[in-house]
Amino acid sequence: MKLKLLSAIVFMTLLFTSILPLCVSAEEPITSAPAIAVVLDGTQLTFDVQPQIVAGRTLVPMRKIFEAFGATVEWNEETKTITATKDSTVITMQINNTTLKKGDRNMKLDVPPQIVDDRTLVPVRAIGESFGAQVLWKAGTKTVQITTDPSLSATPYFFYEPSTFPKLIVSSHKDWYISIDASSKTASANEGDYAFQNTTKTNLFRIKMQPISDASFSLHQFVQDRCNERIAANPQEGVTYSAEEMIQKIKVNDLDYEMFNYAIPGENGTTSYDSYYYTVWNNTVFCFNYYGWETTAPQILVNAIQSFQPKSEKTATASFITNYLSNPMSTLAAQSKPAAIETDYKKADYADDFYSFYDTQDLTKLIVSAKKDWYITVDSTYGTQVANNGNNFFMRGNSDILYVETKKIEDTAFDLTAYATKTLTDRTGILENGLTNTTVKPIDTIKINDLEYKMFVNKTEYPGAEAPFYNYTYFTVWDGMIFEFNSTTFDTTVPQTLLDTMQSFNPKAEKSGIDRFLTSYLSATETARKAIFRLNISEKPFIYISGNEMATQSIVPPAANWNISVDNSYVLSEESNGNYTFASKEVGDTIVLMMFENKGFPKQLSEITTYILAGRNAATEQAGAQNSMIKKSTTETIGNRTFQTYTSQTAYTGLTYFTTSYLTELDGVYYEFLYVGKTADLPESFLNTVKSFQP
Repeated sequence: MKLKLLSAIVFMTLLFTSILPLCVSAEEPITSAPAIAVVLDGTQLTFDVQPQIVAGRTLVPMRKIFEAFGATVEWNEETKTITATKDSTVITMQINNTTLKKGDRNMKLDVPPQIVDDRTLVPVRAIGESFGAQVLWKAGTKTVQITTDPSLSATPYFFYEPSTFPKLIVSSHKDWYISIDASSKTASANEGDYAFQNTTKTNLFRIKMQPISDASFSLHQFVQDRCNERIAANPQEGVTYSAEEMIQKIKVNDLDYEMFNYAIPGENGTTSYDSYYYTVWNNTVFCFNYYGWETTAPQILVNAIQSFQPKSEKTATASFITNYLSNPMSTLAAQSKPAAIETDYKKADYADDFYSFYDTQDLTKLIVSAKKDWYITVDSTYGTQVANNGNNFFMRGNSDILYVETKKIEDTAFDLTAYATKTLTDRTGILENGLTNTTVKPIDTIKINDLEYKMFVNKTEYPGAEAPFYNYTYFTVWDGMIFEFNSTTFDTTVPQTLLDTMQSFNPKAEKSGIDRFLTSYLSATETARKAIFRLNISEKPFIYISGNEMATQSIVPPAANWNISVDNSYVLSEESNGNYTFASKEVGDTIVLMMFENKGFPKQLSEITTYILAGRNAATEQAGAQNSMIKKSTTETIGNRTFQTYTSQTAYTGLTYFTTSYLTELDGVYYEFLYVGKTADLPESFLNTVKSFQP
């Protein structure tokens, strides 16, 4: 392979021209649609300035998006400030300022508001989430989907792909699933549209879901239209087809299907066949489609249709899905299989079952080792294009590609430096189609998570292009395998998403923590999993889960092996990495959580408390306030943790308040729980927060 992007372009061109006839949709007319679509509660918004992607975030015209949400918007020309109000929610932003203020709370934006072509553009995800909406990026169709009704799911389907076990498409409510034979290869996996190939790539199999928006919808008329479109797309000389005569009605799992087959003569007397099966469930059309050389529907299609049993008993279905997602592959294989997927369940060769792939579309994607001793994450803003064992290809927009590839080392004398050097040579020089590849950064060595990487950077130029693109390539070795992490982009610096992906690969980490995290991710409900991955797990050491989605507010580490909970009567008012402030509705009643590493502090908790207290007293006096001790520093045991605790009183301009501190340590990180209130008596809510920290 001389150039990864060239291979990707060739592959994608072949793939999508191959599957173009499949499952023709009335929602897919051949027109010049905007590059990026924004859909709010099922209605596509129109803009006078088209949405743009900047640094991985979609920006849209300010006034249109606020009005679509039913908010009033004010613009201050002098300060370049935007103020939007909807009911009791007020948000404020400023041009080129990465802080969004919602009420009294400040939130950091990845990309600030900007002025483009005399229009103010704002980040659509931040706006939507500020108004309590779900915001989903669909990379496959370049669509921003916004859902304001909490009863609706912005992510109706999840796709899971273990390497040698049946793939699953699962409803977000875990009330049904569709299984796909493990022998097939995933060609594309975008929400509601999944394509698979056999190993020889001669047959294509596709499953597509299309929401029904027309109250007068008729399945028979819908299938007739699809059949007529298929006939018109491939007319046959001297032959007249009637859609009415071609359509057959069948029943599977108590669901009514309408189906038709279409033969397409080719060169040299060959004939290919198209089979379509349509049914309706939960106001959605399900299309099962096969395209290939077999005269009858192949077993993979029959098995997939048979596995779709939304009318079956829900408890057993949910139990199977949870079991499937949370169990190791070896345990899963030993268990009895539901009849729905008995026929396509394959006995795994565990030596070859290297890893599994999980893609929940709008959440962080996971590549997981079969032994669950490591995982790799890929940012949720990327769409999955290929996910086959050892080859994972993700794309964001048209010019941002990320690869994660693995190869087994066959040579006992393998040398990583020599391998990287040969790869660089193979990917340098004048390539096909006039592409020229030059080395920007030669072979270098870096370390990430105690793993040695060999890396290089190439620049590719091609005729007629406005700018070159860059290939950032990193190789490392683990467990007899070569891992290649690669990003192709117009960015002149290595993308943060690639660095995050490599940072997440930490096979030398403590195994029990990895297993707890994976079990939590795979078995969690949609809401809990979405909350866990609101922040990229490799971005921040602590993750905040809002109380709107859980029984209490929580702060958890990426390993998800403990949590700190805060009563929902307190509102998060300040958040920075490792520091959280929660305020109650009563002014002056506050809970503060702080996490910090020991950098130069004494080792003993009592000494650290004395050190911190001295600093706070000095700062208080400098501000003109007076501090006095109410309860001297003592040791207290709560659950399995030892805390150093004290209470102080602060007097300032007629105001008196009390501060109580609980300090403990875990794995070199210090956790301080502070309560600030009008009385020295501690409320049950604060004590429960301290008690919740039981790692």
